[in-house]
Amino acid sequence: MKRPFAIAAALCIASSVALAQDEAPAPPAVPIGEVTEEPISRAAGQTIEGLATVIDGDELRVGDSLIRLFGIAAPDISSNLGPDARLSLQGLADGQHIICTEVDRNIEEQSIAICTIEGTDLATELLAQGLAAVYRVGAPPTLEERELAARYDTEEADARERKLGIWAPRNAAPAAAPPPPTLLQSAIPKWIEHAPLLGLMAVLGIIALALLARRRDADDNGFDDQVLAAALLAEVSAIRDAALEQYDWTASLSPDRPIPGSHYGLLNLPGATVFTANADRLDALRADLATRLVRFYAVHDGVTHLLQQAATVPCEMVRASLHGLARSADEAMAAK
Repeated sequence: MKRPFAIAAALCIASSVALAQDEAPAPPAVPIGEVTEEPISRAAGQTIEGLATVIDGDELRVGDSLIRLFGIAAPDISSNLGPDARLSLQGLADGQHIICTEVDRNIEEQSIAICTIEGTDLATELLAQGLAAVYRVGAPPTLEERELAARYDTEEADARERKLGIWAPRNAAPAAAPPPPTLLQSAIPKWIEHAPLLGLMAVLGIIALALLARRRDADDNGFDDQVLAAALLAEVSAIRDAALEQYDWTASLSPDRPIPGSHYGLLNLPGATVFTANADRLDALRADLATRLVRFYAVHDGVTHLLQQAATVPCEMVRASLHGLARSADEAMAAK
């Protein structure tokens, strides 16, 4: 009686072995990331708000976010009316609580956003003043964006009709490029070239301190506006010389690539020490000189911000900004 039971048990064991041999092996384990990891990039559509710092005519920073205004393009800071566009946006946004609704991201992961202050769209304000143009890349896909584009087109058309800002007629000839460096200039080490500039900066610092002391010791009637004008123009000249020097030595770099790390530390402009200490005294100067000085220092501020990002922007943009700064300095000094 035990023989059939033993045969059945042997058949069961043989079938189990055969099934085990036909079954596919288990797949290897796949590593899974931490559930707390951040995504590679945040999704578009977020709201960014806080105090704004203006960088260019259509670019600003809110906290750690670099934002470009959606739907418009303002003149570059180094081009005609670039400083005007930046000053206009600065007057609207600087120190204000701003709300930006992200629409898209560019290839540099910079936010493209519609920014408002108490319901006022900053882009429409710049368009209305003729300090920006509508940025057209095709038909807007959504009803909301089509309505926004129609409003922007209306503002631009009105500025065109009134010939405001960039739409005003101009017949001025383009400024000539500065001459290339001489063989002697190319042979002089960079630190030697900086020595006269550093000495001039020290002199300017002394002048600024003297002016501050004068303000404490003299009343408004005794203030010497000629001394102030001379000190400001000396500072403008020093900044101009530094800008042209850096324009020259960057000529050998690749124009479409950022400034190399080995050269990045050499990009530096003198500060606006005299201007900052005496900004409230500019009304004592001639109106044309004061206007050109304000315009120059606005360009200087914009170029200084750009130099801080020289490792991420093309060299040709840096050189164009330095050249524009030197040209603005020449205009300021021509009014002395």
